[in-house]
Parts: sequence; C-alpha cells; structure tokens
Amino acid sequence: MAHCRKKCLSILLTDDCNLKCKYCYCGEERKKDSINLDFVKCAIDDFVKQGNKLFIRFFGNGEPTLEFDKIKEIHNYAVNIDGNAIFEIQTNGVFNENIAEWISNNIDIVWISYDGTTEVNDFYRATFNNTSVSNVVEKNIRYINTRVKELGVRATIGKKNLYKQNEIIDKMEELGVKYIYSDLMFADVGNKLYYEDEIEPLEYAKEFLKARKYAETKNIYYGSFFTINFDEKTNISCRACLPMPHLTVDGFVSCCDMGYAEGELQELIYGKYDKKNNKIIYDNQKIKNIQARTVDNLIQCQNCEIKYYCAGGCIGEAINENGTIYSIKEKNCEAIKFLAKELLGEKIPILHP
Repeated sequence: MAHCRKKCLSILLTDDCNLKCKYCYCGEERKKDSINLDFVKCAIDDFVKQGNKLFIRFFGNGEPTLEFDKIKEIHNYAVNIDGNAIFEIQTNGVFNENIAEWISNNIDIVWISYDGTTEVNDFYRATFNNTSVSNVVEKNIRYINTRVKELGVRATIGKKNLYKQNEIIDKMEELGVKYIYSDLMFADVGNKLYYEDEIEPLEYAKEFLKARKYAETKNIYYGSFFTINFDEKTNISCRACLPMPHLTVDGFVSCCDMGYAEGELQELIYGKYDKKNNKIIYDNQKIKNIQARTVDNLIQCQNCEIKYYCAGGCIGEAINENGTIYSIKEKNCEAIKFLAKELLGEKIPILHP
C-alpha cells in the first residue's frame, strides 16, 4: 500500500530524551518540554469528527516513554472513544520492565530504533554519559517481539554501517525480528548539517539491495524509505501531504515528524492549540498548500518514468534542504530509480514507521 494510507494521529510527546544519538536531526538542545493533554484530547476528538479510524502513533523528537503516564492517559481516553483504536509507538527501546510489559499488552505496532550490530549501535546511540544501551534494547526487543501484533526495527544508515547491512540482517535474525526499515541520516533541522559526510544515496541503494536479497533468504522483510510507494501508484509521497496531524509539545499541528517546533520548517505547520478556548485553530490556506504538494505539481518530476511510485519523496527533507515543500531532494532520484528496476511492484507487508 502507498504510504499515504497510513492515516494516523502522531503525538510528539516530549522534547526530552535519555539518549544523545550522534546524528539526531533535532540537534543537541533539549527543552525537556512535555505535551499538553488537553491539546491531545482536542486533537483526538477532531480526528474522529473528521471521519478517521482512530489510529494513534506515539512519537517524539525526544523519547516518548519518558512520558509514560501521559501515554497511559491518552491510551485510556482513546479506548473510551473507540475500543478498536490502533496504537503504534516508535521508541529507542531504553526503558524498564514495567514499561515493556505495558507496551506488550496495550500497543499494536512497535518500532524500535537500533542501528544494526551492537558495536555500531553503541557508537551512534549512547547515553549522555556515553554508556552502552544495546543490551537493554535487545532485551526489550526479545520480550516485546513475541507479544505484540507487529514489531519492527528502524536502522539509520551512516558511514559505520553502510557496508554492514547484511550484518544488520543477521542481528535482527538473532533477535527474532521480521521487519526492518533503513533510512539514511537526515540533516539537522534548520542548519542543514549532517553529523558525518553525507553518503551518496546510490551507494546506499546498491548496498541496500544486496542486503534486501540476503534478508529474503532469511524470511525477513528489509525496506527502505526510498521504496515505500513501490507497490501502489500514488500522487503524494506520504501521509504528511494529506495532511495527517502531528502534535508538537509547543501546541502546534504539523504535517510531518520533522516539523516539531515553532520557528522550524513553518510550511509544515497548519494548526495551533488555543488553550484559553480549548480548541485547535486550523489554517485552511496552509492545508491547501500542503495538499498541493503532489507529484504533478513538482516541476523536477514531470519527465520521471516512476514518478507515481515515488511522488517526490519526503516533504520534510525537501523544505529542510531546499527551503520549500514544492521541491525534491534530487540527489535521491538516481538511487530510487536504481531500486525501482529491481523492486517496483514488490509487496510491502508493513508500512514505514
């Protein structure tokens, strides 16, 4: 299914984090703010009134499980509205046994960030004291994996694991994981700097394809952000272009994970919580502008033979690197076309987180 079919309400619970990942696109400053629950409840009510099936995704430019009590309260509120509500969480996997048990009993889809081998993960993803977290993450993956409907791992690819993607597959096989997605590092939001020298997308794609074929021999699905629309034609790249709401800690509604704060990537922001009147005020012109970001309106895509299986790529990356949502990250085009020759029409068993 095209990625825009993943119609969910994303809640960016907190700016705070228990890790200091070297490549985090949110930068180093952490305000440690937390989302307003009245704002969340308002957004849930609006989401349902707009005719959407209740699908809540816990996310954050921080670590969502640091706001565990709020997760539970939001879960209870949503279940009282719709007993069949779907819940997803993307987490760094660094939490205690009580949280692991609750997630196993109450969350349908779990995505855990882990960058492949223990050595690589410890290099990129460590605590503020530079201590290892891999043992904790691996323990939680093993525990949760057999208890939820779907568990996947999201691996960020940098210089340390570009040529170790087969080893990522081996590690996931060891942990019992059946679904993996990999993404290249993003530039920091706002200043457009990468932690490392940027990897050539085609170089990544070639190594990804080798690992993808290797994963198939182990009955593991290995996907890429480059391939998320390869099984269905679409005019828009992802749910951001619908737009689907992403609630920020400072009371804004964004269309994308990368639009997480006031002052950053403002074209992605289309709503604001009015605390005094307990309602969300939506900017209809902003919504129209976002919805106009279709592949047919992207000049760079007009002569592309696979434009309806890519649809211009990530809207967040486009504005972060080029200053406008009506652009594309052209350096990705060759890599996506390369992968399309092999994978176009593939069946995608689980949508990208």
